[in-house]
Amino acid sequence: MQSPIPWVVSKVAFPIYHWIKRDGVLRAISELESSQWKSPQELYSLQAEKLVRLLEHCERNVPYYSRLFADLGLKASDLVDYRKFTEIPPLTKTLINAHRDSLCASGSLGKDLVRNTTSGSTGESLVFFNDRESIRQRQAVVVRNQKWVGALYSDREARLWGAQMDLDKLLDWRGRLHGFIHNTIQLSSYEMSNGSMEKYAEILNRFRPKLLISYPSPLALFARFLIERDIRIPSIRSIITSAEMLHGWQREVIVEAFACPVFDRYGCREFGNIAHECEQHEGYHVNVERVFLEILDDNGMPVEPGQTGKLYVTDLDNRGFPFLRYEIGDLAVASNRLCSCGRGLPLIEKFEGRSFDIIRCPNGNRVAGTFWTICLRRFDGVVRFQVVQEALDALLIRLVVDDMYKKSSEAQITAAIRAKCGVEMRIRYEYVDRIETTRNGKERIVLSRLQEV
Repeated sequence: MQSPIPWVVSKVAFPIYHWIKRDGVLRAISELESSQWKSPQELYSLQAEKLVRLLEHCERNVPYYSRLFADLGLKASDLVDYRKFTEIPPLTKTLINAHRDSLCASGSLGKDLVRNTTSGSTGESLVFFNDRESIRQRQAVVVRNQKWVGALYSDREARLWGAQMDLDKLLDWRGRLHGFIHNTIQLSSYEMSNGSMEKYAEILNRFRPKLLISYPSPLALFARFLIERDIRIPSIRSIITSAEMLHGWQREVIVEAFACPVFDRYGCREFGNIAHECEQHEGYHVNVERVFLEILDDNGMPVEPGQTGKLYVTDLDNRGFPFLRYEIGDLAVASNRLCSCGRGLPLIEKFEGRSFDIIRCPNGNRVAGTFWTICLRRFDGVVRFQVVQEALDALLIRLVVDDMYKKSSEAQITAAIRAKCGVEMRIRYEYVDRIETTRNGKERIVLSRLQEV
């Protein structure tokens, strides 16, 4: 099926497709285009109204929360007080898997649900559901966020992606129709051999996408391949990275290869787009019309701006299968700044990766991915790496190196790590040809085998 030219998508295919489906996506897009320019106070008021309605709904119509609120002596009317709201125990994957049926809303809303699932590539897998309103709002947020990077829904888009559930959907007639209507093609990040990447470059230059979306690690590998082969893909004007932490060195090599800006977004299967960089690159705008975020310390208290905390997410639209205070397992740095772009949407300074991929040290430090990137990539010849914590006082450093690497660098690396982690830290090195990726083609540069963070 040949991809249509952009004006056909914009003026014909996209509007007719969503008009036939009666899914409300076009209206939701229009509302979000307007609301992003509201003041922070107006946006927080809108968010609070949606949160109150959600809590009242959970109390009346969701068996899990009806029982939970009653057992804790909580009423939805009390939960508008944030101190009371924090008495709701965080939702986890384990709890969802154990109470899935009772988390579905009663009545018609609970019957009209779409099954979804996470891959489980970085821990426990999860089966959950989305209602039609949350699907509508998720799609609209994607359109708004991609407009920030200079890409309209009518523009051709390519994805270098690896989620098997997404790849499988592309093979049936509905997936092919969706790709045609949305002017999209998808390439598999599972296959990243030189032969595959050469083929990808040919496909992209034939398709001529304006936007490319990918995980950072396979895209950085592809970018290096393009640089070494002196291959250009001039049609690509913007790149969105997602689903992994984007490191500075990855952004640099991607920009060099494609000669266009890179925009990082933060999201997940459970909620879709949560936060996204705009054209100013001053942080991540939170889609507050969609989600309520908490960044909390180990005692469950909000952290100060500039401090790192654990991230908890409440979906404001998924009333059919509510997520209240979901412990997503990631770390974020809070912000109290506003972006110079003029949008009232609040910012998160940065995301620091999975909370269970933080290295715990004998000296009490906890070290996130940024340290390891700065530490290891300053040594010539280190092409790729992975840090694996095998015990509280034991690290395995896997290295992919080239001819520039000197074995004597080990002593300097060890000294730098022990200065940060403590002299008790035992370090061993393993030289490999490649770093194994997850089932989705993602690359985890920090991997803790410890059960607690």
